Amino acid sequence: MVIQCIQFQHKGRYQKMNDIFSQKMIKGVSEKHRQAIQKTANINAEGESIIFDKKNQTFNIFMYGTISRWDFDTTDVSKQLRKNQNDISTINIYTNSGGGSVYDAWGLYTTLSDIKQKQGVTINNTIEGIAASAATFYIGVSDSISIGESAEIMIHEAWGIFMGNKNELKENISRLEKIDNNISKVYAKKTGKTEQEIQEKMKQETWFSADDALKYGLVDKIIESQYNDEQVQQEMDNMVTQMLQDIDTLTMAT
Repeated sequence: MVIQCIQFQHKGRYQKMNDIFSQKMIKGVSEKHRQAIQKTANINAEGESIIFDKKNQTFNIFMYGTISRWDFDTTDVSKQLRKNQNDISTINIYTNSGGGSVYDAWGLYTTLSDIKQKQGVTINNTIEGIAASAATFYIGVSDSISIGESAEIMIHEAWGIFMGNKNELKENISRLEKIDNNISKVYAKKTGKTEQEIQEKMKQETWFSADDALKYGLVDKIIESQYNDEQVQQEMDNMVTQMLQDIDTLTMAT
């Protein structure tokens, strides 16, 4: 999770290749899940990250990509939640994210917690590929958490990029410690572990397989794959073929 981020713009060929690969892997497969829901829902509000089905009082959140103002924008999601909160009974979160801005993530966490407390909504969380860093906060506000059998969860200490004199840097260290304490409370509440136990896991940057996450108490259920080996191989072949075509297109344009 990032507190302050300096983004470096690279226009080289390999950076473009990396951008394509990241986008395909993070969003590609999960987007099919979103499209399936889109076909069956009675849509009253829709965006890249949400589908609100007023008839069934279901608000679907697709946490795909980086939690930030330029990718998965939590402020837009929070606005739609606040706007429609009186007509929502169930919130479904579909997660495939490596994390992002800690404060953007906390903003949506607070919105969800507030609506849950006031309206008594049920929040379900499905981890489809990865829930890492700030994308794991929603474990603490979800009533039911499912994880794909090949998906993973990663927790770690907050980090950031800072500039300033020694006093300013000390202040930022203090901020990081406070953030870590707040995060550990979220995980401790879900798992029943002590905050000290959780903080040790965060310090080590711990990766949990689906089985590990279930045993540790981070999730409630593992979703077994409905694909056979042949289908999985075909999906991967199609994805790689499309990536190579995109790379060739960009290379020719460079």
